[in-house]
Amino acid sequence: MGAYVRSLPGPDVPLRTAIHPCDEMYRYERGNARGPEAAGCLYFHIGHSTFQTVERIVRWRFGGFGAIRRFLDFASGYGRGSRFLVRAMPPGRMEIAKIDPGPCAFRRRRSAFAGTVSAANPAALPLDGPYDVVLACSFFSHLPAARFEAWLAVCGGCCRRAGS
Repeated sequence: MGAYVRSLPGPDVPLRTAIHPCDEMYRYERGNARGPEAAGCLYFHIGHSTFQTVERIVRWRFGGFGAIRRFLDFASGYGRGSRFLVRAMPPGRMEIAKIDPGPCAFRRRRSAFAGTVSAANPAALPLDGPYDVVLACSFFSHLPAARFEAWLAVCGGCCRRAGS
């Protein structure tokens, strides 16, 4: 797995590769892959793919990560994608939010992220926007229809408006 991770292109900043044993995305890969080596490769491959997709969007919309003042990885989990994203931005511009305090504590210890423990009720979400980018991978697909619009309104309401 180490050789695969080292082969992934990206900024010349060390990639934090510690995976928490409770990381649900890694546990999912472990349940489907042929062994921990394959699971780790899939885990990092998907994280890097997420990074590449966000990088393209940020380049199109902002000209690159250097123009991002604040980036929020919402429902971020243990950092499968944000471990790649944080390497591309100036320090201190990326924040995470997760309803479970465990991933927030793990990520703060590993990467100096600002972390917010989210809320189950969208109206009680303690975010301090605005953010240039709000990323929510694998969040909206897990919501019941009745909660979708309320969470979308909160996440969209955290975004900085064009020109501000």
